[in-house]
Amino acid sequence: MSQGLAAAHAKGIVLRDLKPDNLFVTGAEPADVRSDVFSFGCVLDERLAGRRAFSRGSAIETLHGILMSDIKSRWEAFRA
Repeated sequence: MSQGLAAAHAKGIVLRDLKPDNLFVTGAEPADVRSDVFSFGCVLDERLAGRRAFSRGSAIETLHGILMSDIKSRWEAFRA
């Protein structure tokens, strides 16, 4: 994690809201551009819908929602 922070700082990126709630461990696979695209989509969805895209009653239920939700039907509701 410290290497990632140092790499961001080396590129002039300052993380202004560094706290435990904002840190995610991605597991064995390194994060790539897809992570940012997914995050951007979640923020956009939240702004349009007025609620978090995958929020459920618990962290486990939220993770399940992320993995199993049908996003296509969610966006079709916006067009209606």
